[in-house]
Amino acid sequence: MDKCPVCGSTVFFIRDPEDEYEMYRFELTSKGCVFEDDLDPESALFAGRKVFCDRCSWQGDVDQLQS
Repeated sequence: MDKCPVCGSTVFFIRDPEDEYEMYRFELTSKGCVFEDDLDPESALFAGRKVFCDRCSWQGDVDQLQS
C-alpha cells in the first residue's frame, strides 16, 4: 500500500521518540519515501515504527503502508 487506508493521502509523519512534539513529515511517491527534512528513510522508518496520516486520524505501523 502506498497511501492511507482511510483517506488515500500519501503524506504522513512520525514523532521523535525523545520529543513527542517534534514531527517529521514524509510523502510516499513513486520514487519511494521522501522526507521534508533530510532524514534517511532507511533509519527513520524501521519495522514497528508508528506513523500518522497528515490528513486524517489514521495511525498505524509503518509495515501497514508497505505492500
